[in-house]
Amino acid sequence: MRTPAQARIAYKEAVRRLREVLEALDGQNKSIHNFEPWKQMVAERSGCFPEGVRFYLLNKLFQLRPAEIARLEGKEPKAVRGIIIRISDKLKAGEISLFDFSEEESEAAKSRLEEKRAKRREYREKNKEREMALERVYREKNREKLRARDRERRKKDGPPFIPPQLRTHCPAGHEYAGDNLYIGPNGKRRCRACNRERSRRHNARPE
Repeated sequence: MRTPAQARIAYKEAVRRLREVLEALDGQNKSIHNFEPWKQMVAERSGCFPEGVRFYLLNKLFQLRPAEIARLEGKEPKAVRGIIIRISDKLKAGEISLFDFSEEESEAAKSRLEEKRAKRREYREKNKEREMALERVYREKNREKLRARDRERRKKDGPPFIPPQLRTHCPAGHEYAGDNLYIGPNGKRRCRACNRERSRRHNARPE
């Protein structure tokens, strides 16, 4: 994570670069940058963008108007506007993707991913016992802290759910045992104390 001072420096550098690009686009200082090295660097790092996708991203992400894109790319504004609309429709219809890679690049990326995943699985298998031991040590050292966390979580989430057939007390706190327990006609357990209280309240109601 960056410190506030580093964030301010990065922000100022980003603003400086944005101003240079805007000046170049406005024609105020056309010789300030040669855009070809920048385009080549982006292509090397993230793949080549098809022309239509590039126009679409410049329009949607950087809010450049079709006329500005046309001036930057040396195209007609009307043609750029039509390409942006067509690319937008194709993306919404799922006919194209934003990046265009060759089959060799796709296969190489897939092989790298599979290799990394295989190494990760192999590492986990080799260190399974070690990780379990570290987990036990952590729980032993932080037992009170974990218990306090669990208590706070239970208070927040409420009491855990217990199936009716496993409950030992009724909602009022009377024990399901001895003379206080009886089985109703439907086979469910009933509390005699609660039943007497309900009958008393019912009989005490005014006519």
